[in-house]
Amino acid sequence: MLRAWVQGRSLDTRQRRAEDFLPLAVRDELPGLFGDLRGLARVHSEHPGEDARPACWWSLEDGQTVESVLLPRDGLCVSTQVGCAVGCVFCMTGRAGLLRQPSSAEIVAQVVLARSRRAVKKVVFMGMGEPAHNLDNVLEAHRALAGGRRHWPQESGLLDRRRPARVRAPASVHGEACPAPACPAAFFIGACVDASAAPVYPKR
Repeated sequence: MLRAWVQGRSLDTRQRRAEDFLPLAVRDELPGLFGDLRGLARVHSEHPGEDARPACWWSLEDGQTVESVLLPRDGLCVSTQVGCAVGCVFCMTGRAGLLRQPSSAEIVAQVVLARSRRAVKKVVFMGMGEPAHNLDNVLEAHRALAGGRRHWPQESGLLDRRRPARVRAPASVHGEACPAPACPAAFFIGACVDASAAPVYPKR
């Protein structure tokens, strides 16, 4: 059921309907379940981007908003935090600081809403927030979305700097073990040394 929600498809198949194979007790709970899932995030507003990349603002259940951007070639950029604590000098998101951590379901819901508008085959976690600061929920969302497709977390230079830059994913983030992603992951490092990074990422 959750897979059908994530992929934006019906529980019915060409061969049989959901009512033919789901227990009655489960079928009775489906309206409430899908209602809860729809309530995770709703459309707040949509804006055409200056570079022809439409920006979608989603309203979460508590009224906070996050942004996703529709990218070329069926791509989507999603947010991993409401606000951000890093305070990158080039980013508007960090000016208000970190407001809260979205759940993994709220991260996935951004993809579900985008898929109701068009195909989404690639997801990057490069919207509002620092993925490494909400790592458990980002990795859980990553696993839920993977399904053989490419999803790329990005973070702002919080890798274990002992790792060579050519590796695809870090062994640790903030000194904690980082589980191997279910598919390839890219990590953006804004600067290789602290002296260069500090002016750009003052609160990292």
